[in-house]
Amino acid sequence: MVATIVSFAVVGGLMISPLPTMAATQTAAETAAGTQSPVCGEVVRGNVTLSANLVCSGDGLIAGDDGTTINLNGFSIEGPGAASSKIGVVVPNQDHVSIKGPGRISNFAAATLITGARGTSVDSMILENNDVALLLTGTRDTIISQNLIRGNSMGAASHSSDGTSRIESNLFNDNKLAGISLVNSAGFGIAGNNIQGGKVGIFLDANSNGNAVVANNAFNVGIGLNNGNGLPPTINNNVFKDNNCETSLPTGLCKGQ
Repeated sequence: MVATIVSFAVVGGLMISPLPTMAATQTAAETAAGTQSPVCGEVVRGNVTLSANLVCSGDGLIAGDDGTTINLNGFSIEGPGAASSKIGVVVPNQDHVSIKGPGRISNFAAATLITGARGTSVDSMILENNDVALLLTGTRDTIISQNLIRGNSMGAASHSSDGTSRIESNLFNDNKLAGISLVNSAGFGIAGNNIQGGKVGIFLDANSNGNAVVANNAFNVGIGLNNGNGLPPTINNNVFKDNNCETSLPTGLCKGQ
């Protein structure tokens, strides 16, 4: 079962169950700002650049201050397995944090957990073979762009997040349950993504409102677009426009239907 951290939700009839709470980070080592060689479990600040692959038995890196930039610099952060409770990169209530590639995060319960933060960006990453690639809880103004997100149970999952967040120009490939899922989330722009494989391409639950889903492609997916398991989008004020897909709930959300 794919996790959401704080609650249960249903995505196209599939139950999403809670992720075990991340291990406490009070004992994690802390780096000075601007380090070039972080290690697993460190709280990092400033401009941080990997200089080697990290193979972690616990959590990967934790952003410890506003404005932190984590540059994978072509390297990877590898976890102990998607069935663990460990997180690749955690952004806990720190604003304007950037996670940037090229680089890869794999084999974690969540490759990236962003909680209570504003203005986080994740770009040019490969996020693969995790339970959840990107997990947002209580965030605002998040930007997720130009990533390759593949082979996870869930691609990008948001719970109780809002602002002017954007999920755009990403490739979602063979994420088992869903490419993108919003639960009780508002103000997202979901645009220009290519989604292949999985049970649901883009899912918005009945409590997600004021979102715009525009010019996405969803093929070889069980259900390409799902608004509230068949809820007319005028009810929860979501906009679907110019999306190429084969099936939708309700019908009519795909271009040409």
